[in-house]
Amino acid sequence: MAELRFGTVLLDLATTGTVARTLLQEYMHDHPAGDDFLLYTLLAVGGEPSPTSLAQRMGVPLTTVSDRLNRLVERGHVERLKNPLDGRSALFRLTDEGWKDFRAVQPRFVELLTNVHERLEMP
Repeated sequence: MAELRFGTVLLDLATTGTVARTLLQEYMHDHPAGDDFLLYTLLAVGGEPSPTSLAQRMGVPLTTVSDRLNRLVERGHVERLKNPLDGRSALFRLTDEGWKDFRAVQPRFVELLTNVHERLEMP
């Protein structure tokens, strides 16, 4: 029975993650920061993270994070910095324009959280 219970927890977590991603995409699809809201958030709270640390936090391949970071650099929302501890790698941070769009999407995120919270059957 313990194996079944463990499998159910993993299935529930996977389902929850899928639903959360879908909700975020539907709620924020038409906002510049919406497609990469998690990445913007990690950059906002994580100082100047490396692509490797971002990939680990997001649970996605490094190539996926690198592609997204490059897109945000091209958009002018993220800047690439030399890593002072390792000249072969880079660190990333939001630019003023990136912060502006990240802050602009916050009310939508709060609205989404409020709607989810109102529908929960437990506190």
